[in-house]
Amino acid sequence: MKNIPPDAVPIHLYEFSNVLRPRGHMEKESIGIYILERLISSYESWTDPKYGDNPDTTTLIKLLQDNMKEEMDGAWREFIKRINTNEGQVISDEMNKRIKQMALRTWDVIGGYMLTLLKERGEEPLMSKADVVALVCYASYMMYHGGDKEAYEFWNQLPRAKKMELVSEAFTCSSYGW
Repeated sequence: MKNIPPDAVPIHLYEFSNVLRPRGHMEKESIGIYILERLISSYESWTDPKYGDNPDTTTLIKLLQDNMKEEMDGAWREFIKRINTNEGQVISDEMNKRIKQMALRTWDVIGGYMLTLLKERGEEPLMSKADVVALVCYASYMMYHGGDKEAYEFWNQLPRAKKMELVSEAFTCSSYGW
């Protein structure tokens, strides 16, 4: 592995040389840890002695490997389909407004927390518009805090660039803070 501080928790379980690097202050994680956790869970389920129809270990490992490859291929195809669709889709004025309202509601919920965190770390409680947009779009914040499931599902199917563009339009100031 690359040089990491001794107290750091590695998020990559394997040697890596070309991992996507984040921009700004937000960290990205490897999907490898999630795959590993799912493989372990599946293995433990299929080796549970409560069940009498478990395959032998060699067969089970081969089945898990084949299943993982098949599911990863399917997930990859779906990922490519989602990022390459809706590119030219016309968004109604109503949906555009709902997406922007959803983004602003999300910031209302998480913004104060983030600014407080910055202040507690001795930093100025101020975020650029770009950082606010990235934070609001991060993970599933809008799903949990946006208050509009239909708008979220529509927005979530859009390509990343379009998502960011719509949310960026909701924030009219160059920075946000106290």
